Amino acid sequence: MLAKGLNLENYFKNRAVNFPAETTIVEEGSPFRGIYYIKKGQLKILKKDEKGKEIMIQLMSKRDFLGLSTFFIDSHYQFSAITQESCKLINIKPDEFETLLSRSFDLNKQLMIFMIKRIEFLERLIVKL
Repeated sequence: MLAKGLNLENYFKNRAVNFPAETTIVEEGSPFRGIYYIKKGQLKILKKDEKGKEIMIQLMSKRDFLGLSTFFIDSHYQFSAITQESCKLINIKPDEFETLLSRSFDLNKQLMIFMIKRIEFLERLIVKL
């Protein structure tokens, strides 16, 4: 539960879509179509290097948000996302997400926690280099 009365899985309960393994959800460079909330399964996040080779940079799973950085700072996805196993995803259109953000302090807090954890993960990776 995201908090006080807002549970994305219930809020969008009839919008979850099943995707089989190895399905491309977003492609690097494609126009932003919304944020995906991962209800079930895992996605590989890939980014192309300077030679065009795709490199896996992250695994995302249940209760993660795909596309947050694009929502806040870009108009095109800066990565590709492919299901690693069968997944159930909820697509939240940009205007819907903006409305949710404006109405829910608790959602904002959850997103900040999510982003902080991502930053901490990246910091640990950098230290290992």
